[in-house]
Amino acid sequence: MKLQIKSTEEKEKEKKEQEERQLLELLREPAAQKAAIDAANEAVKQALLNGQQDQANEAARQAMLAVLAEYRPETVTLEQGLKQALKLRDEFLEREIVERNLITQELDINDFPNSTRQKATAKEELDKIAELTQCEISVRG
Repeated sequence: MKLQIKSTEEKEKEKKEQEERQLLELLREPAAQKAAIDAANEAVKQALLNGQQDQANEAARQAMLAVLAEYRPETVTLEQGLKQALKLRDEFLEREIVERNLITQELDINDFPNSTRQKATAKEELDKIAELTQCEISVRG
């Protein structure tokens, strides 16, 4: 067994390296990768324009790390969230249909005249159909 004693400087260096590795993990995301590359390119360009060719690589590295430190993964848009929610709903309904041995049918009545839609969704009419067919009818939308 080895006993290893590390100085504060060594601990700080290890901590910094670990943080850097975590930031570089973000490069797996295309948006983070693009932002880091753009920042590195700009830093190299500035270093070269300032006559600091020997510092261009380090400037690029520092610029990438700075961008990655500020980077936040893309948020889910409302449209993406709605698609995910509808997908989950459909999966749930499919499981329910299989588990309960149900038969379902959806009717899209949006293109029908307004008077037809009103009659088809009227509670009295739906109750009559449900009583005659012994089925459940639900109106959505």
